[in-house]
Amino acid sequence: MKFLIKLLSRLYNIILILRILINWLKLSPEAYPPVKFVYRLTEPVLEPLRRVINSKAGFDLSPLVAIILVWLLAKILVEIF
Repeated sequence: MKFLIKLLSRLYNIILILRILINWLKLSPEAYPPVKFVYRLTEPVLEPLRRVINSKAGFDLSPLVAIILVWLLAKILVEIF
């Protein structure tokens, strides 16, 4: 069970890093199906974080916060199981 938790958290963090790169490259989800897939996996987590984190600096910090939260959640779940 611990292995599965660690694996899933690492995979999701990789997907979040891909989302950061996609945003930097300004790739459109409508133009590229893999980009749309990444958006569909990450947007349910990032959208609520964006509402909580007001980004007045001009860049989106929600993926970084999500990476940290996924890491913390995985650590807690590994300790429980």
